Parts: sequence; structure tokens; C-alpha cells
Amino acid sequence: MRGWRISPPASPTYREGIPVRRLRFRRRGLMVRVPRRILGPDVSFPQTRAAAAQALAPLILGGTWPLDEVVTMACSSFDVNAATVSVIDGGRLLHRAQTGVVPQRILLRESFTLAAIQEPDGMVVPDAAADPRFRRLPHVLGAPHIRFYAGFPLESAEGGRIGSLNLFDPSPRPFEQPSRWLHLLRLYGVLAQLDLHRSASVRPPH
Repeated sequence: MRGWRISPPASPTYREGIPVRRLRFRRRGLMVRVPRRILGPDVSFPQTRAAAAQALAPLILGGTWPLDEVVTMACSSFDVNAATVSVIDGGRLLHRAQTGVVPQRILLRESFTLAAIQEPDGMVVPDAAADPRFRRLPHVLGAPHIRFYAGFPLESAEGGRIGSLNLFDPSPRPFEQPSRWLHLLRLYGVLAQLDLHRSASVRPPH
């Protein structure tokens, strides 16, 4: 749904573990605060994909955010250099949306997505160069020299894993409260998933 925006967290000091105090949605100049059932006094985000979708439903009024807007908002909220929504196409990845400098022509076996789709709650990698799972990946060793990664698996309407929402940055960053950011990542992941489902439902038959 064009015209909506998600404001980044109130404070950019998340690297020091400062909790997010509010997340706001904007539509045509009108600011709408997220209900307390989504952000409680202790920043209690929805704990499951279904709960996130249910909580977001009244805010998106039955519509969706285009994928380009989702990756831009996620990139801003996490203060990273790049973000993608990537789907699996055989043995490779295709970016359905992207912002910033991101690896192209990625083989699935050499991607972060291969690990992200196995983590139902998403994953945060503070420093890929220090993580034995990822330190030998081509885009960690070489350009764009990814150090920080966060990813959330995306599912088809039937429940199969079809890709991931990905956030990248060339600088490592320790997260003292990773669960908070996984919950925020889940919200963006659900927004991306809703638009993928919408796109699939309106795609003309072959």
C-alpha cells in the first residue's frame, strides 16, 4: 500500500543495546502509533509469524507494502547499507527487491539465505567474518565484504520456504539484545511475505 512508511526506531543507539521505544506507521502525513499489543512497555513484539500478521492486519487495512518499500524501511530501521527480498530459483537466488550494494548472481549454496530458511524465527550474525558458517562465503571474503547479516525466512501461501528478507552491512556489530531485533525483523518479514503472496495471487496463468 503506497503512502505508508515505517519510521526507524526512536534512537539509533541500538548498537549499545538501547531498546526500541516506538515504531510508527505513516500514511499520507498521518502518524499512527503501533498499538501496545505489538509494542508493550517492554517492547514485546509478536512471538510468531502468525501473531505478527494478525497484529499488522488492522494497520495495513487489507493492503500490502510494495517490496521495494519494505526493504527500504528495513534498511533504515536497522541502519544497514543494504537489504534484499530474495527468492530461491533452483540452485540460485533472485532478488525481488533490493536497496544498496548487494551481491548478484548468488548460488544458493553460497548464500546466507540457505541458513536463514532453516531458522523459523530468523537469524542475526554480528560478524560473518568470525562465524565459521559464513566466513568463507565469496561475498564475505570479497566485495561487498559483508560482516553483519540479519535474515528472516519467507514462506509461500502453502507454508514452504521460498526465500528470505536479508539485511547486510560491511561493519560488524554486537547485539546485546538480539531477540528484540529478531522480533522487529519478523514484522518486516511478514510485510514482505504478504506482498509476495499478493503478487503470486495476481500473476496471470501461463
